[in-house]
Amino acid sequence: TEIYTLSLHDALPIYMNDKPISTSLTKEIISFLDKEIAKHDLVVVGDFGHGFINDEIRNLLSNKAKFLAVNVQSNSANMGYNYANHYKKLNFITLDEQEMRLPLMMRFNPIDEVATIFHKKFNFDKILLTVGNRGSIFMTKGSILKSPALTQSVKDAVGAGDALFAIASLFAYLDIDPFRSEEHTSELQSHSFILYAVFFL
Repeated sequence: TEIYTLSLHDALPIYMNDKPISTSLTKEIISFLDKEIAKHDLVVVGDFGHGFINDEIRNLLSNKAKFLAVNVQSNSANMGYNYANHYKKLNFITLDEQEMRLPLMMRFNPIDEVATIFHKKFNFDKILLTVGNRGSIFMTKGSILKSPALTQSVKDAVGAGDALFAIASLFAYLDIDPFRSEEHTSELQSHSFILYAVFFL
């Protein structure tokens, strides 16, 4: 009589291979980025923590991008392993409340305190924190600006952070000062073609 054993891991379907990419693929990506990155004024990175972007790629992006905008996600598949502090240098980052709390291990502290400590500790140029139906908090050069959500009823927030990241990266790159927004009306109009392009992607 033959006896077969089947582990739980074998029985479960594999939805995603999130193991780190190979050394050879890393070298190929590094070589491509090294040649191409200087041609671009703004580099926008969505780091979802599923194994594609490793430390070597992050270091190259941090060191060679003229302006680096990053969204680092903590989700159910990578929780505990994909934090903003993996980037030593960047110009703009968007993240939600948990993504800011986790690398600091500050679960219950008031969010204003968490945001202030995060800004000082990691010294990123510009930070945009989303806080759900309470809106967002923007931090730069020691200043903090709170903005309410532009809706009274949130039905589904899926994808909202990604959409905000796309448009906010452009404003950050253009160095639009939200504290003096009325002075930038003509500047925004001159760049309106960029904003329209984002909305139609």
